[in-house]
Amino acid sequence: MNIEPFRKKSKKISESIAYIGFNQDYSFAHVGYKNGYKLIKTSTFETLETKETDHSIEMFSTLYSSSLIILRSENGLNLNIIRRNNQKNNEEEEKQEEQEEQEEQEQEEKENKKELQVEQEKDQEQDQEQEKEKEQEQEKEKEQEKEQEKEQEKEQEKEKEKEKEKEHQKEEKEEKKEKKEEEQKEEEEKKVDDLICTLEFEEPIINIKQNCKYLVVSTETKIYIYLFEDLTKGCFRTYDVKSPNGVMALSSSERSYLAFSEKNGEITVRSLDDDQVIKNFTAHQSQISQITISQNGSLLATVSVVGKNVKVFDLENEKEQPILFEFVRGKTHATSYDLCFSHDGTYLALTSDRGTGHIFYLKKTSRFSGVFLSVGSFAKIKLVKKVPAICAFSSQNPDQIFVLSSSGTLSIYKIDLKKGGDCKNIKTIEIFH
Repeated sequence: MNIEPFRKKSKKISESIAYIGFNQDYSFAHVGYKNGYKLIKTSTFETLETKETDHSIEMFSTLYSSSLIILRSENGLNLNIIRRNNQKNNEEEEKQEEQEEQEEQEQEEKENKKELQVEQEKDQEQDQEQEKEKEQEQEKEKEQEKEQEKEQEKEQEKEKEKEKEKEHQKEEKEEKKEKKEEEQKEEEEKKVDDLICTLEFEEPIINIKQNCKYLVVSTETKIYIYLFEDLTKGCFRTYDVKSPNGVMALSSSERSYLAFSEKNGEITVRSLDDDQVIKNFTAHQSQISQITISQNGSLLATVSVVGKNVKVFDLENEKEQPILFEFVRGKTHATSYDLCFSHDGTYLALTSDRGTGHIFYLKKTSRFSGVFLSVGSFAKIKLVKKVPAICAFSSQNPDQIFVLSSSGTLSIYKIDLKKGGDCKNIKTIEIFH
């Protein structure tokens, strides 16, 4: 979500933040700010990376592993596709580390053998000396005492030499370790983000969507389709679509359905694999504000700029307007910030400028004119602040939902899947603290 259009409407928006978003499976949150970006792991709230840049990050995205980052340039006309941390040489580095560990083990074994040999030689010398002492015991007791004193001195010298040898070996080992750490540090400093390619456009980029196969870029008059495996070969396909707000959704399933709105309230769903129009229908009487597609590509949800009703459509239904649910968010006008399905398509979440997040339960309860209606939301989220925020259901815990806000907070809420009602705030962190 690009924050700049909302900045004048709310004073609580962080001055640092320019863009917020999640990757496709919601395992990472990403935050763009005036001079860089942050990647945060949602399961642990751990900051994975903080990167400084020479301009404000107003739009960017990450794929599932967050190893591939897409950044819009400052003028809005270019997209830079970047691979994080030059990860191509990881296997060679791991092999090198294994080889160094093996060499260290071999060196330790040699040192142990050497120490054992020294001990054996020492024992042999002691035995020989004891025999000599026995032969001379009766004749030269005084000389024997002198010899014993000499032997003690000799033993002490040997012990000193042995201690010196051990100390020397220890110093060598520490030097080797320090050298290895310095080399690793130098290698880390040498690692730079690997620019795969730069995509150039004639108009400012309004929105970007992607799955494992496609990158979709929206401007005011066109939608550009790229294949990730052939990014350097240029645009794969274009659609002439006049969409000033660039609202669109791309399914993450194998179907690769792209949904967008050109005319007021009208939705077009295309299959990118075979370039066929799957659905074309009027969802609302006013302009579409948000579109989202479920993980398996079977459901599509919309909300208009009025923000009162949320509609869910069945993309597998052959009807001309395959509406399945219509939920009532509220009686007053609301600006919707985000709309997302849970991973199994059972729940749908919405955030708006009313300071409340709504969770709708896609359960067939009552029927009216072929449409399943719901009076209101199943559960509600009281947002930390009344600012633009996006939401994402946890992939690991079905009863948890994340909220990333433009005020600089990342929160996790617990949903009572049996009773619904108010969600419990489990944890909230300040991103820049």
